[in-house]
Amino acid sequence: MSGVLRADWGPAEVYPLSPGLRARDRIPARRPISYEEPVLPCIVGGLLPDLIDTPLSLLILSGSVGSGRIFSHSLLFLLVLVIVGWVLLSRYRTPALLAVAIGVASYQVLDLM
Repeated sequence: MSGVLRADWGPAEVYPLSPGLRARDRIPARRPISYEEPVLPCIVGGLLPDLIDTPLSLLILSGSVGSGRIFSHSLLFLLVLVIVGWVLLSRYRTPALLAVAIGVASYQVLDLM
């Protein structure tokens, strides 16, 4: 009897295939996460706080705030990126926004030095 062993359903559960159905049609494939995919979003995340806050401080808030550290230099911005990135990773298996959050976190740590 031909069947498919599903490791995520249990180690000993075998589900029979119908005669015209192939195993790859029966089991939905999850897209693997590659290690090269998050490199560019991580680089963008390293630049993102300055790309957001510098134009805001120069153009909009030039008279009141002169430091250039407004919204995206905060831990709240990082927390929102991590939460939304984690949700996207768990639902759609896309690590892009989580990689942006890692880039923002590394920027914030290195910006304090």
